[in-house]
Amino acid sequence: MNLAKYTFLPWLRRGIANQLTASATQARAQIEVGLTVNNAPANVITKTVSLVGPGDVIGFNQRMIVRTEPRNLITDFEPNYLSFVEFYDEDFPWRYTPEIPQNKRLTPWVSLVVLKETEFKDLNMGNRPLPVIQIKADRNDILPPPAEAWAWAHTHLNATINAAAATKVPDLVQLNDLLKQSPDRGVSRLVCPRHLEANTAYHAFLIPTFEIGRMAGLGNPVLDTDSALTLAWAANETGEKEFPVYFRWFFRTGAGGDFETLVRLLQPRDMDKRVGIRDMDVQVPEFGMGRVLVSPNNTVGLEGALMAPTTERSPKNRFDDVSDFPEKIQPILNLPAEIRAANLVTDPVVTPPLYGQWHALIEKLALEADQQNWFHELNQDPRYRVPAGMGSLVVQKNQENYVKKAWEQVGDVISANQKIRLSQLSMLTSLQLHRKHLTSLDEETSLSVVGSMSKKVITDGTTAYFAVQQSLIPVAALSPAFRKLLRPRGMMAKRVFAKEGEKTTWATLNNVTFQQSLLKKMPAAKFSLPEEITKLLDFQKNAVKKIDARSHFDLIAVRQKPQRNTTRANAEVPIATDFRKALEDFHGLLRERVVPPPPRNPLAIANTAQQMIAALNPLISFPLRVLPTIKKGVESLHKIEPIMAYPDIKEAMYEPLVALNKDFFVPNLNLILPNTISLMLTNQPFIEAYMVGLNHEMMRELLWREYPTDQRGTPFRQFWKPVGDVQTAALSPKQQAEKGKDIPPIHTWLANKPKDIHLGQHNHRPTVAEDGLLVLVIKGDLLKRYPNTIIYAQKAKWNDDPNSVKLEVTDPTGQQTDGAHLKHPIYRAQIDPDLHFIGFDLRISEAKGNVKEENAAEKQRLGNNDLGWFFVIQEVPGEPRFGLDETTSTNPSPQKWDNLSWQHLGNEKEMIVLNKPLVNTPTGTNSDEVNWNSNSADLAYILFQKPVMVAVHAREMLNNLFKS
Repeated sequence: MNLAKYTFLPWLRRGIANQLTASATQARAQIEVGLTVNNAPANVITKTVSLVGPGDVIGFNQRMIVRTEPRNLITDFEPNYLSFVEFYDEDFPWRYTPEIPQNKRLTPWVSLVVLKETEFKDLNMGNRPLPVIQIKADRNDILPPPAEAWAWAHTHLNATINAAAATKVPDLVQLNDLLKQSPDRGVSRLVCPRHLEANTAYHAFLIPTFEIGRMAGLGNPVLDTDSALTLAWAANETGEKEFPVYFRWFFRTGAGGDFETLVRLLQPRDMDKRVGIRDMDVQVPEFGMGRVLVSPNNTVGLEGALMAPTTERSPKNRFDDVSDFPEKIQPILNLPAEIRAANLVTDPVVTPPLYGQWHALIEKLALEADQQNWFHELNQDPRYRVPAGMGSLVVQKNQENYVKKAWEQVGDVISANQKIRLSQLSMLTSLQLHRKHLTSLDEETSLSVVGSMSKKVITDGTTAYFAVQQSLIPVAALSPAFRKLLRPRGMMAKRVFAKEGEKTTWATLNNVTFQQSLLKKMPAAKFSLPEEITKLLDFQKNAVKKIDARSHFDLIAVRQKPQRNTTRANAEVPIATDFRKALEDFHGLLRERVVPPPPRNPLAIANTAQQMIAALNPLISFPLRVLPTIKKGVESLHKIEPIMAYPDIKEAMYEPLVALNKDFFVPNLNLILPNTISLMLTNQPFIEAYMVGLNHEMMRELLWREYPTDQRGTPFRQFWKPVGDVQTAALSPKQQAEKGKDIPPIHTWLANKPKDIHLGQHNHRPTVAEDGLLVLVIKGDLLKRYPNTIIYAQKAKWNDDPNSVKLEVTDPTGQQTDGAHLKHPIYRAQIDPDLHFIGFDLRISEAKGNVKEENAAEKQRLGNNDLGWFFVIQEVPGEPRFGLDETTSTNPSPQKWDNLSWQHLGNEKEMIVLNKPLVNTPTGTNSDEVNWNSNSADLAYILFQKPVMVAVHAREMLNNLFKS
């Protein structure tokens, strides 16, 4: 039976067992084999051989088992699913079966049973070939009917095998080729048909199906005359009975409900408008402020990080228009700055914090309308000062942990700062020496003193050494030896400069006039080449070309008499060619003329000296030498000053806020009903106020701990827990981390437009929403039980059926993730035990769309535009699983067997009994003509659990916001 790219076969045999024509009547199946001698048909030797049967098996290599469902020691297996075991060999369950198939049914020689801990007892008897258990419960309650043992073994192929339409017999040639070329694409499987109980411990056992196998495993003798087809248990069998065990594992079931059950429990609901806001009384804030008035009822709405789409802020207008709170808190917050301005040495005063003052570089709170920005809004509005205070409480509660992480990240900052401090000391010391010994010298003396540095100092675009080299002064004058030779009190200086105050050597050399050297005279005749050679060569390269080719050419010693050879030829020997080339090069060399050097001018001694002295100033030279050796990240420093560091704490900071009080995160969460799926909006002003409070308090704590900081850092930039985005997969890890930050560094918030940047305008994520991002809220056991559930948003479309007027989503495979048709979550949050928040880059109006009714008129009016978005919850596709739905679905699938549930069986016992008719037949089509109680392949098809996908349109969760 085909299912997608899976094929189920009711049984499979390979090898000599395929030649069986009758079931065994004794302990072993027998088959007659023939041997032809000398290829003569008359000389055929026949013999009856016995095949290995269940009574010969006392164990198998457990590496044959490739998978158990559930895995060993799993503690939350879905009770409505069936346990099974898979073998690598496709024919393993029937390899030793001593019977032949009938009506596509073949009993396996081994069976899988699952027992509670109270239903069996381990027997420790060392004289038996296999471990033994004693089953205490009635077999009808815990084992399938023996006549139905054939139903619980099948072969699984990860490919489609063609089959005859009438008989459904697979193409054996195609099957054989598949298993030869790709043996890993097929497995065999044993299933236990027992309906499990929730929250119960179970042990799974592989036991023999036939009685002779049970006897062999117990160590009892198996006679040749024993019946091979007698099963190991009988219907209505009672009493204790021993069974050998080939393999076993342990697991526990979890709470009732599989993925399909839990996801169908979720109901789309409008979010209560009270979720995300609660009343806060600010009439008596204390700290000397007196009584505060707020119009109209002296309360304000304290908001959370998320708000319902229908939530109304209180007050709606600017806070200073309805309350005198800003006027009363301003003098208190400004008092420390005013005291410092009046007297810098007076004792400081303790006042409420002015949140973000170091990041904004603002010391006083201003109330004027033209001065308002995020800093003033946060500090004069109690709706934002409270979230900032929550941030302070979070840091105070977790300060040891955060400070520990800060010191762990400081790295080489301390050693770098030590190097910087030593460099500063050396620079200032050198500066004093520079001022004392160099700046007081005259120009000529200073050039002599610093001449050795001339190759490293730039003057007028070139090095000082090059400037001297092009002047009348020889470069030797820059050497220490020359300076030593003409030192002022040396013997040479006293002889050359007899009078005190006479010009030094530099000035003398700078005024020397050099005469042009005379032209070289031609050498005398006795030093010239012989005249006959001169005539031949005439110092022209073309003269060489006039010489005829030489077929015979030898270089001889000077003293040897040359031999004449008058033979002429068009070709030359290689040595003659080389000699001709050498003569041409020689002629070219004779014609070379050396370019005369450019005229030298006097050196600007005063200017050069001043530039060299300035370049050697320690305030200039030390940064050039020290800064490249100190890196801050991948960049060098710009000044020799201590590095002000701050840590990067990557935790999602909503978590400690929830730990403090979940109502601080989102007020009135208790109003969200269980098994709810709904939508909310992010409240960016609250998030930013909270993050400012976090960073403000952390900077205070780091300063107290003597951490190297200027208190302007932003160690906390992550509010939500980011989710990996496929669009950023090509970025580096550092770039991906930066993309996931929720706020930019706080000290940059006023960088561009200081008077126009307000609270709530600093979302660091590149999003399409301006007023808030949509957040999908799920409250239920689904994500608690299946945390890896795939959740995404997909654009709606009309059903392709021309007669349908339903919105739907298509298969996401191959869909672009550029945000036009498919959007993945960008962050998540969770509140234990069952509340989850998944953020999307979607506007609320975009997600809702403009569809009023799903009818032909709307389909004609809108076409494919503005249809809104679905939120899709999809089970993670994985290995095949088998079972039945826990309850009958109220929204059945169009496929008949997808709707089969345990309720359809109507069985009071825990075991599936095939020969008992269903209580009622599931609705739906049966295009593959699969039948109940036909063969194990059909049964595998029926019990196979397809991955579930549920799509909910945004308008189903926003009815209160958008009324038709």
